[in-house]
Amino acid sequence: MIWARRPLLLAAGLLPLPLPAGARAPAAGAQEWRMRSGARVVRVYRPAGYRREGAALVLYVHGFFTDVDRAWRAHQLPEQFARSGRNALFVVPAARTAAGEPLPWPALPELLAVVSAALAEPLPRPLVAAGHSGAYKQIGQWLGQRDLRTILLLDGLYGLLPEFRAWVRRPGHRMALVSTDTAPATAEWSRRLSYAVRRPRCPPDFEQLSPRERSARVLAMGTDSDHFGIITEGTTLPLLLRWAGIAAVP
Repeated sequence: MIWARRPLLLAAGLLPLPLPAGARAPAAGAQEWRMRSGARVVRVYRPAGYRREGAALVLYVHGFFTDVDRAWRAHQLPEQFARSGRNALFVVPAARTAAGEPLPWPALPELLAVVSAALAEPLPRPLVAAGHSGAYKQIGQWLGQRDLRTILLLDGLYGLLPEFRAWVRRPGHRMALVSTDTAPATAEWSRRLSYAVRRPRCPPDFEQLSPRERSARVLAMGTDSDHFGIITEGTTLPLLLRWAGIAAVP
């Protein structure tokens, strides 16, 4: 897939990369790409049945102590994206692996331009940003992006509390948080939003959310999972992607 577009990738300043040795093949009908802009690797997943019309663009940012390729495999991100059943293009960019590192993508338009050029097609809108743990700082850098309408934080409210509160107060913005280590900060943060809906535990299935929880502007939930289990157990991210209001794959 990616090799067929080699001239375009080189013209855009990108280098196509083969999948790592031992990588499993994409699910039937799905497509995956692995691309590089400078030293920054980006992974992309397009589910079987995807249609650009009515699709969303999901940006998933990994947390600390991993990188794009390891999170892709160890956290089974393609499988989680597929499990959500959402009609979206999923983009997983390089992110910080430890505190104090610079943000690989301080300007979101640059990331979007890299992916659009590599795929030789415009990207869908609206934008949904999801992230685990230390991903909050990268997502916080993107709050000014006009098309960003939904944020999903998996135990990630470690900072930027005023910035996230100001962002979610804007019309048309929604935010869901599932917290364990960050539960105290999330509780305090959400109490200042009169429309926030709180639930003690995140259910294993979207259908177990009440109509009020499904339509909430802000949904804050606890969890029985530990900090890494929130992403590695493979149920929370698909549930939040459904909550985000992205249309199902046709």
